[in-house]
Amino acid sequence: MAGNRAIQTISYDRFSQLAKGYEAMKKKAVAVKDSMEKTVEHATHTAEIGAVSYALGASRGYFGPVELMGIPLELGVAVAAHGGAILLGDSKASPHLRAAGDAAVGAFGFISGLEAGRAWFKKSGKTPTAKQKEQQDRISGDETAGSVGGLTPEERAAVGADTDD
Repeated sequence: MAGNRAIQTISYDRFSQLAKGYEAMKKKAVAVKDSMEKTVEHATHTAEIGAVSYALGASRGYFGPVELMGIPLELGVAVAAHGGAILLGDSKASPHLRAAGDAAVGAFGFISGLEAGRAWFKKSGKTPTAKQKEQQDRISGDETAGSVGGLTPEERAAVGADTDD
């Protein structure tokens, strides 16, 4: 009987160790899951910002500056998206609206900064270097410089874009 009791004790001790190991693995799995969820949320947030910024830039490139009731489109989108996020509170859509609003604020800031920088440069009376001129023409889409949206007139014709905007 004594031998049987030793087996029961060893089995109980081993079972206790296995239970502790299982609990530790369960905690680790939860931590990994949480970490992965945060990574996916971060990647989604980044992709949404990029997509909305791209859409606003493409809109400006195609239509030119758009204003709604005197408010630049980018600023209007920012206010509407952040306002929607506030109204929806903790809903699943709120983070996505905040990302759209952040992208619109970034687009508005970039465009405002670009315009301010150009105005300051113009006021300085300096002559732009060839590289500065090329970059300014490329960003502004100046067709006389041979670059619209990053494409030359030949490239635009090759993809079927209308070169007589």
